Parts: sequence; C-alpha cells; structure tokens
Amino acid sequence: MVGIVINLDMQPDTPKDIHFTHNVQHGGEFSLDDDSTATLDNSITLYGSAFNQFRVTVQGVANNYVVAAIKCDDDADVNVELDHRRVLINLKDKQLTCTFVIAGEFVY
Repeated sequence: MVGIVINLDMQPDTPKDIHFTHNVQHGGEFSLDDDSTATLDNSITLYGSAFNQFRVTVQGVANNYVVAAIKCDDDADVNVELDHRRVLINLKDKQLTCTFVIAGEFVY
C-alpha cells in the first residue's frame, strides 16, 4: 500500500468544510477544512495499491470561492484537471502529496 496525502490550503483560512470524493481502494468521500479549530483536519492520507490510477475530486466549493490550483509533488505522474476540480494520479511505489488551493475570488 502506498499513501496519497491530500492537503487543503484555503486562502484565506476559513472554517468552510470542503467535500471530496475519491476512488482509492473502494472509493468514498471525505471533508477537510483549513482553520485553527479541531473540527476537521486540513489533510488526509489515503492508501492505495501501487501502479494504479486514482482520482480525487472537490465536490464543489462555497459561493465566492474557486479551486485556484492543485499542486502535486514535482516528480509525480499526475494529470490536473482544474476545470473539473480533480487530479488523476498514476500512483507509483512511493508516497505522493497533492495540495488543493481554494481561494476566495477577492484573493487573486
């Protein structure tokens, strides 16, 4: 099993819950937020089998927020589809980290 770390970077930090879906292992959903409270974490590690393709998708964002970027490890074999708010990951044999940057429209 190899880990896929998903980080959330809200700009500015906010307690808004961001919902994701994924197809790692048997698939599922999770939520993250990026603030100082301990309600939800701002990262999660999903474990999948090496040498498979996986998808992680933001299931929509609050009004006045957009998925501004999805950044993954430099040497990762990924396909970022920003218009679809998702990343397709061709998982190799080592841990991979991807950060979803969600920004208020007034930030940029």
